[in-house]
Amino acid sequence: MKQIKKVAIALFCVFLLLFCACNRYSGREDGTPPPAPVTFETDLIVVLNEIRLMAHFQQRSPGFGLLTVTAPENLQGLEMRFEGTECQISYRGLNFGADVSKLPESAFGNALIQILAARLSEAEVTRTYREGKWRFEGNSAAGGFLLVQDAETGDYEYISIPSIDLTIQFVNFQRNTAV
Repeated sequence: MKQIKKVAIALFCVFLLLFCACNRYSGREDGTPPPAPVTFETDLIVVLNEIRLMAHFQQRSPGFGLLTVTAPENLQGLEMRFEGTECQISYRGLNFGADVSKLPESAFGNALIQILAARLSEAEVTRTYREGKWRFEGNSAAGGFLLVQDAETGDYEYISIPSIDLTIQFVNFQRNTAV
């Protein structure tokens, strides 16, 4: 009886380890990238035309994002809420909304939303695997882009849009399991 109990406990531990391991993605080259994160939040380091800013970004659903600037200090608290083609901007009690195509100041936020949506749909996106990273290349309204996703974790790491001199680095990436 004790031996059956030991075997049962050992099998339970093996299944528990296998179950926990299923939450990670293998960095394989079989042509299958990890699933695109649908809801997440992350800190961003944004460089646009030599202007550097830090922000916190939350994606609650595809096409919807909330970006809050954390640095530089004079822009701290600036909030941009993107929903489809609309952008609501709030800063120190001043609020207004606009179509993102008519608001150049929202270019990087709009490009971010478009690229993440393109990654989810994988429409007209070329994907390649190299050195533990998945690279997704395609075109957005802002121009050609590169999105890099870690093959092991599935977390986004980097976006580049050379035509508008934009780079976005993802830091402290966290998937939201409950929205």
